Amino acid sequence: MKQWPDDVVASAAAQVRLTRRICDGVTFSEGQPINIRVPVSGHPAPRVTWLKDGHELLTEAGRREVWTEDQCAVLAVTRCQRTVDRGVYAVRVDNSLGADEASFTIDVTGELLVFLQ
Repeated sequence: MKQWPDDVVASAAAQVRLTRRICDGVTFSEGQPINIRVPVSGHPAPRVTWLKDGHELLTEAGRREVWTEDQCAVLAVTRCQRTVDRGVYAVRVDNSLGADEASFTIDVTGELLVFLQ
């Protein structure tokens, strides 16, 4: 078996790998937390961008956050809302060797509560 010197680093284009569960779309009940982890890879480490319905996803401190950890792009929503959280989501990654993107659907079910005064 050939051994490489310690200072050799392999390079790879950025890549997104949706799991089967996410590929088919995911459904949550209104008010339920959302926590989705999408595996990403590449060297140098890719830049990750989350999109919703074709637009860059904006975070809302304390309610909707995105980050990268353990080679996964993470989306977390504390209490999902049908009117703002359902839609087509995408994870876009890129590095100096290439780019990739994969999309999936999040549906939020349940009745909307309306309070009359």
